[in-house]
Amino acid sequence: MEKKEKFAIVLIIILLISNMLMFKILNQVDNKMMTVQEQSGQLRQDIDSISKSVNDSVKELSDEQKWLKIESQNIMSISDDLKQATIQLKWGLRELNSGDKVYLIYGSYKENIDEINKWELVEVEQKDVLSYEETLTLETDKNYYFKVEVINKSKTIIENLTSIELTSMFKERIETQTYFKSRTDKSIEVYLNVVNDSNLRTITSKDLLINEQTKELFKIKNIKYRVYINNEIVLEKILLKEGIEEIEGVKIENNHGLEIIDYSENIELENDVNVAGTIEVIVEDYFGNIYKESFTDR
Repeated sequence: MEKKEKFAIVLIIILLISNMLMFKILNQVDNKMMTVQEQSGQLRQDIDSISKSVNDSVKELSDEQKWLKIESQNIMSISDDLKQATIQLKWGLRELNSGDKVYLIYGSYKENIDEINKWELVEVEQKDVLSYEETLTLETDKNYYFKVEVINKSKTIIENLTSIELTSMFKERIETQTYFKSRTDKSIEVYLNVVNDSNLRTITSKDLLINEQTKELFKIKNIKYRVYINNEIVLEKILLKEGIEEIEGVKIENNHGLEIIDYSENIELENDVNVAGTIEVIVEDYFGNIYKESFTDR
C-alpha cells in the first residue's frame, strides 16, 4: 500500500473520530441547553409565584392597615312602584377611640350631573366590634356617594366608603342590536338581539348583591319591532308583552343572570321595493325605561 493511500485512510479515520467527538460534544451542549432552558423556565415560574405571593401579602397588609373597609353592599328590595330601593351597607373600622361617634354621610346626584346638592348625616351604632351596618331607603332615579365620618372632641375623620349608581345601573344594563340578515326587492329577513344583564354585574365592578325576588324586576317587560319602507310602516309586531312571548320563534335564554332574546323572521313584501328600509326595535323594562335601536339599509 502506498504512502498516499495510507495517509488517506488515516485521514479518513481521524475525520470520522473527529465527527463522532464533535457530534457527542454538540449533543452534550444541546442537552445542557435544554436543561438550562428547563431550569430557566422553572426559575421564572418560581419568581412569578414569589412575586404573586409578595403582591398578595402586600395587598393583605394594605387592607389590614386601611382605616375603613367596605364589607358588603346589598339591594335588599325595591318598592312596588319601583321608585325606591332599600340598600344595606356593612363596613368595618380598624380602630376607634373611646368617645368617638360614627356617622354615615350620603348624598345623591342626578344622572350626568355629578354634583351633590345636600349631604345627609346618620349616626350609626356598632353591630359588632368595630363593625357597622346601616339600611337606607333611597330613590331609584338618583345615584349616591357614601362616606364615613368619625367625630371626637379633638378631631374629625372623613373617608369615602362607596358609591352606588342606581339610575345608571338600571338604565345601562340592556343592549339591543338589529339588522337585515338578507334583503331582495320582494322580501327581507329581519334579525334582532336583546341582552339584559339582570344581575347588574357587567355594569358595576363592585360586589353589589341583589336578592332573587328583586332580580325579577330587572327582566324585560315588552319588546316590539317595526319595519319601515320609504319611511312608511309596513309591519309592526309585538314579540314580548308583560314578559311573555306573543309570537312563535322568540328565543329566550337565561345564562348566569344574562337574559338573551333572539328573533329572526323572513317577511314577504306585497310590492317590489328597491328603496331604503329601516327596522326599529323598542324595548321597555319594568321601571318604564325605553330602549330603542334602529338599522337602515340602502
